[in-house]
Amino acid sequence: MPLSLQALFFLSGWTGLVYEVLWAKYLALTLGSTAAAHTFVLGTFLGGMALGYAAIGRRADRHENPLKLYAQLELAIAFLGALSPFLLGSKWGLIVIPLSAALMGGTLPALSRRGAVSNLYFLNSIGAAWGSLCAAFVLIPRLGLDGSVWCAALVNAAIASVAFQMAKEPAPAPKLPDPEPSLPPRRLFYFVAAASGFISLTLEVAWIRMLALIFGSTVYSFAGMLAAFIAGVGAGAWIIGHPRFARYKTLRVLIVIQLISAAALMATFPFYERIAFLPIWFDMRVEDRKGLFMVFETLKFSMSFILMFIPAACFGMVPPLAAKAAVRDADETGTRVGAVFSWNAVGNVLGAATAGLWLLPLLGMQGVFYAAVGLQVLLGLLLIGTDQTLQRRRGWIGLVTSITAAFFFLAPTWSPLQMSFGSFRKKLPKDIGFSSYKTVLKNFKTLYHKDGREATVSVIEYSVGARALKVNGKTDASTTKDLRTQILASQLPLLLHENAKDVLVIGHGSGISAGAALLHPIKSIDVVELSPEVIEADRWFADFNGHALADPRTSVHVEDGRSFLLKAGKDYDVIVSEPSNPWMAGIGTLFTAEYYARARQRLKPGGIMAQWFHFYEMNNWTLRLVLRTFASEFPETSVWMTFTGDILILGSEAPLKPSPALLTHRMTNPAIAKELKRADIEHPTTLLSLQMTSKATIAQLAGSGPLNLDRFPRLEYAAPHGFFMRRRTNLLFHQDDGADSQQSKNLELTRYLETRGKPLSKEEFKAIDAYHGAYRVRFRREHARKWRKAFPSDISATLAAARAEDDALNVAAARIIITEGLRHHPRHPGLLDKAAAYAETGFFKQGNRDAAAEALAYLKRLPVSADVQRRKSKIHRELGEFELALKRLNSAALIAEKN
Repeated sequence: MPLSLQALFFLSGWTGLVYEVLWAKYLALTLGSTAAAHTFVLGTFLGGMALGYAAIGRRADRHENPLKLYAQLELAIAFLGALSPFLLGSKWGLIVIPLSAALMGGTLPALSRRGAVSNLYFLNSIGAAWGSLCAAFVLIPRLGLDGSVWCAALVNAAIASVAFQMAKEPAPAPKLPDPEPSLPPRRLFYFVAAASGFISLTLEVAWIRMLALIFGSTVYSFAGMLAAFIAGVGAGAWIIGHPRFARYKTLRVLIVIQLISAAALMATFPFYERIAFLPIWFDMRVEDRKGLFMVFETLKFSMSFILMFIPAACFGMVPPLAAKAAVRDADETGTRVGAVFSWNAVGNVLGAATAGLWLLPLLGMQGVFYAAVGLQVLLGLLLIGTDQTLQRRRGWIGLVTSITAAFFFLAPTWSPLQMSFGSFRKKLPKDIGFSSYKTVLKNFKTLYHKDGREATVSVIEYSVGARALKVNGKTDASTTKDLRTQILASQLPLLLHENAKDVLVIGHGSGISAGAALLHPIKSIDVVELSPEVIEADRWFADFNGHALADPRTSVHVEDGRSFLLKAGKDYDVIVSEPSNPWMAGIGTLFTAEYYARARQRLKPGGIMAQWFHFYEMNNWTLRLVLRTFASEFPETSVWMTFTGDILILGSEAPLKPSPALLTHRMTNPAIAKELKRADIEHPTTLLSLQMTSKATIAQLAGSGPLNLDRFPRLEYAAPHGFFMRRRTNLLFHQDDGADSQQSKNLELTRYLETRGKPLSKEEFKAIDAYHGAYRVRFRREHARKWRKAFPSDISATLAAARAEDDALNVAAARIIITEGLRHHPRHPGLLDKAAAYAETGFFKQGNRDAAAEALAYLKRLPVSADVQRRKSKIHRELGEFELALKRLNSAALIAEKN
C-alpha cells in the first residue's frame, strides 16, 4: 500500500476520534454529563460504525474503484462534520452522529481491497490515539468545540481531495487471500470478534475509572488513558500483520491470544496498589513542579500504556485475524471485513453499556476485572473446544481451567481506601516508602465505598467525628476543614435575602449546606446530585447535617445539575451551586456563561446565586476567567471568603441591602445561631466582614478577556494546570477592599454600620480578627489599625496588629507595635511574651548578644512558669553560662512536676 494512502488512513483515524470526543461534549450540554448520556453517545457512535462496516462493506465489493468510494465517504464525513455544530442540540443532531459514524466505519472495508486489514487497522488506531491527545492538549483549549470540529472537517476534505486524485490511477488487482484448510464456519469468527469487542470495552471502562482514581480525573488524564488503550490496540494490529504469523493457523493464534491476554491481566493484579503509589513517588522526587506538567502527563500515559499494553494488543489482533479467516474469496473482501468489524463494534457497544451502567455498580471495579479474566478464559476454552486439529484438547482445557480456578482462589485484592485515597494530591514525607504508606492508611477507616455509574464514592473517617466524602479520590466534603464553607454556602445568601422560601442546592456533598438552609423558614429545597452513591453516603453525615434528607421540605433529584436547570419549571429565591473542583472532567460546564444565564432566569426577583469556588491549586488567569464569566450574567457580583482557600461568589440583579434589624433577628434564632457558631460566627458584623470585593473591584479583578462558554470550555482545560502546580493565587488578597480604607466604604459591613448607627464594639473587632486567623493579612492589618484607633488601650488590638505584621513578614513594624504597647501596659504577660520572643529571635538567629539580655529582662517580668524557665535556660546555655542554664532547667522541672 502506498505511503500516501497510509498517511490518509492515519488521518482518517485522527479525525474519527476527534469527532467522537467533540460530539460527546456537544451532547453533554443537552443530555447532561451522566454515565447514561456518555454511554448513549458512545453507543450511538459505535453503533453507527457497526452499521457502516456492514452496509458499506458490501457496497465496496461492488464498487469499481474502492479508493474513489473512500474519497466519497471522506467528503461526506467532512460535510456532516462541518454541519454538526449547527445540528447538534436540535432534533437532527441525533442523526448526525450515527450517520457520520457509519460513513467512518465504511472507510476500512472500502480500502480493504487496497491493503492488508491489519495494517489499515494499525494506522487507523494510531491515528485515533493521536486524535485523542490532540483534541485534549491542542484543539479544544485553543479553538473550542466549533473550531475543533471545523478543523477536523477540513482534514477530511483534504483527505477526500487527495484520495480523488489517487483514484484516477489504475487500481492494482485485489490480492487473493491465502487459502487455509479446515477453517470453522465464519460465524465463529464473527462471534469471537464480538466477544473480544465486549471484553475490551468492559476493561477499558474499568481501567479508565481505576486510573482516574490514581492520577486524578482531569480531561488530560482521560485523553491519555484513552490514547494509551487505543495505541495498544493499534500495536497489536501491527504485530499480527507481520509475515511470520501468516504460517500459523488462525484459530490456533486466536486461542493463544485469549490466553495471553487473560494471563497478562492476572499478572498485573498485584501491581495495581503500587501504581496507586506512583503520584506520591513522583512528588517525593520533585521539588518545583514548574515546567513539568507535560512530563507528568507523559508519565501517566506511559504507565497506562504499560499496564494495558498486552491485553490491548491482544484485542487489536483479534479483528484482523477474524477478518483473515472470514475472507475466503477476493470478491467478498469488503463484505467479510465489514462484517467482522461490525460485530466487533457491536461487542464494543454492549461492553461499554454493560460495564458502565451495570457491572461497575454491581460487581465493583475489582469484580469487573475478575469478570473480564473469566470471560477471556471462557472464550479461549470455547476456541480450544472448536479446534479439531488440536491434540489433547481435554488436557489443555483442564490445565487452563485449573490455572484460572487457582487464580480466583488466590486472587490478590487491593484496599479500596488505597485506590480512592487521592494520592494524586497528597503531599507526604520524602522518605516514605510503599510499606510505610500502607501503614499510614491503616490509621483511617473506610465507612462506605462504592463504584457507581457516575463515580467511585467513599467515606473515610480520619478520627472520631472527622469524616470526608471522596468522589473519584478527591475530597468533596468533610466535617472538619470544609465545615465553614459548607455552612456558609447556604447561610450567607439566606441571611442576606429579604424573605427566601424556595432554595436549590446543586451538589449534595455532605448535606451540610442543605441542612443549614433548612434551619430557615423556607418552604422547599431541591437538592440536585449527579451520583446516587453520594445520596447513599449521606447516612454517614446525617448527624452533622441535621438529617436534611429526612426533612419533608427536601426533594432529591439524582441527575446532572445543568440538565436540571435547563428543564426546571420552578423559580427559586436562592440557588447554591457547589460542584466539585473545575479541574475534574465534566465539571467545567457548571461554570459557563450559559449555565449562569439559566440560573439567573430561574431566580425570582431579589434572588441570589451563590457559587462556591477556590483559589488554592489555582492561578490568576483562571480565577479572572471565572469571575469574568460569572459577572457577565449577574450585574451585582461580590466575593466572600469563607476559609483559607474557599470563596463564595454572590450574584444578583439588584444590590444586596441587608437590614441590620432583620439580620440580627435572624442570627439570634437559636438553631441558626448554633449552626453559625459551628462556622465560628457569632456576630452579624463577623458575617459581613467575609466580603472581600464590591461590584467595582470585581470589574477590575476580572478585567477584559474571553469567557468560559459551553462551546469554548476554557476552564476545564486551564484548571488542571493550576491543580498540578499546587499553588494558590493571591489575586484576591492584593485587591481586598477590606484592606483599603477608601474601598471598604463600598462593602456591606460599612453600609451595615452606617445604617445601624453604631461602630464596631471591642467584641466585634476581636471576633472579626479571630475569624480570619492567619490569612487575609492586608485586611487584618487595616482592621487592627482601626481597632487600635477606636480602642487605644485595648491590648488585644495591639497583639492583633503585631500578629498581622508578623504574618506580613514586617517584624520590625511588629516590634514597634509591641514596644508601644508595653509603654502603656508594662506588666502585661502577652506583650512581654511577644517582646521576649522577638529578642530571642534576634539572639538565636542573628547572634545579637544584646538581644539575649533584652530577652532575659522581658522573661524576668513574666509570671514564673516551666516554659519561661526553659526559655531562660536555653539563652544561658547559648551564652555559655551553663550553671545558670542548669539551674533554670531544674526549676522548670520542679514547676512542671508540681503542676
